[in-house]
Amino acid sequence: MDQRITELIEIGPTLEPTPFFPASVDDAFLRRLHGHLDVTSLDTRDSPLKVIILARAARETPRDAEPVATVCVYPALVVAARMELEPTSIQVSTVAGGYPHGLSAMESAFEDVKSCAAMAVREIEIPIPLYMVFSQDWRALAAWVREMRRAATPCAIKVVLPGSEIGDRRTIYRATLCCLDAGADFVVNAAQGEGADVRLEQSEAMLQAVSVYREQTGRTRGFKAFGSVRTVEDAAMYWGLAAAVLGPEEISPYTFRIGAESLLDEIRSRLIPAEG
Repeated sequence: MDQRITELIEIGPTLEPTPFFPASVDDAFLRRLHGHLDVTSLDTRDSPLKVIILARAARETPRDAEPVATVCVYPALVVAARMELEPTSIQVSTVAGGYPHGLSAMESAFEDVKSCAAMAVREIEIPIPLYMVFSQDWRALAAWVREMRRAATPCAIKVVLPGSEIGDRRTIYRATLCCLDAGADFVVNAAQGEGADVRLEQSEAMLQAVSVYREQTGRTRGFKAFGSVRTVEDAAMYWGLAAAVLGPEEISPYTFRIGAESLLDEIRSRLIPAEG
């Protein structure tokens, strides 16, 4: 591990709250937000037909809006999504490596990620074994992420850190820094477990780690919120927080994403009447 990052992990953060204001929700914001969406369907009842309908909706970009970042589906449905999206620049992403629990054996997770990379997806979301975080075994966590990074080549990897389960903001910060240093392109605050929510304070700890990592290494990495960001007003809060922590000039689809399906419909419902 990078010695500077190792020291930061050991010292831990101050985690002072970051003052911020939500983004103003207007048509310009909605058009930009559209390009930061990972249109996601990870339901056990998903089918090729459902994914085709989802991909078809994702490709219909409102006038002057940025195309969605990706369409994220289970590996078995990647081909269905790609068939619908091939005429566009929109890429397909997927999940692997023992998603969502992260408790597969290393060899099994490696082969799973490697097989998804062979599908030529853009990005792969990968969970971590949470026991490594709870025991603060940063060496083991770094080794896991490095192996997943190697298996995913040449795809980008998004490492899933369920903030609601980790709980403690200092631990979230440390785990995020560890994953970034080991090769994560994005860290994902995902709502997992019954009644779980993505919360701003957990996401703030991740964003602060992304910012510190960039300051220390000069390498830009990204953050994604997945789950519980259900409305445009929710998204405006996260956008405002990310702009305050990372800097407004740093907000791009390479640094900030929201995983949602419902937001796609809400953005369209607000923009399409304006176009008429």
